[in-house]
Amino acid sequence: LGEQQNDVFTWLTCTNRGAADVCTAAVLNKGITRDDTDRGYHSDPTSKSTLGILAIEGIILRLTRNLDKSRGFVNGALCIVKEKLDGNGYFIAKLLGSGNYVLVHPMEEGGERFLPGCYGYATTIRRAQGASLSTGCIYFDQHRPAGRGYGYVATSRFRTRGGCYLYGHMRRTDFLPVGGEGADEVLERGYDSLSDDDEDGRGLEYACEGDSVSYTHLTLP
Repeated sequence: LGEQQNDVFTWLTCTNRGAADVCTAAVLNKGITRDDTDRGYHSDPTSKSTLGILAIEGIILRLTRNLDKSRGFVNGALCIVKEKLDGNGYFIAKLLGSGNYVLVHPMEEGGERFLPGCYGYATTIRRAQGASLSTGCIYFDQHRPAGRGYGYVATSRFRTRGGCYLYGHMRRTDFLPVGGEGADEVLERGYDSLSDDDEDGRGLEYACEGDSVSYTHLTLP
């Protein structure tokens, strides 16, 4: 979808593991192998990513440090690799927000040497707070309901209704508001938590089945 619209398609997940799984799938989908990423440069440890970064033109990265605020090199900024300079450790990247070009290079902290970023195809909902996205998908990857307010934060990151997608079933339990329990709230995942628009006839045993998912537009207010 991102390529069709000539834009970045960003996945928002509940957990670091979910974001890592999406980024891994995105990288492998580009023909990059696990062996390739093992030879890549270390990602920022704060990102929790274990994928080595490859300085390949067109790869999307998310910056994780505030190294040059005047040019937009800040935590959370997305960029695209434009030119490799020296191996996978030094390259020129274009910031997708401002259009500025920045030099990405290794840094050292706590005895570790790494790049100030990670792959940018997915991030957690918590890390996405404050972001403004044009198109992407929300993925509630936990096996239990998302925390209160997560659904609101995730959907409000997108600038348009048409740009917001949901992976999986629409569940009321993933969109609980902040502020306490209401008398009619559904607090456990199951048949009653599924949206009225979900397919009929599927019982509780299918409600949380990870292998049976849909991929649809999510309606925003």
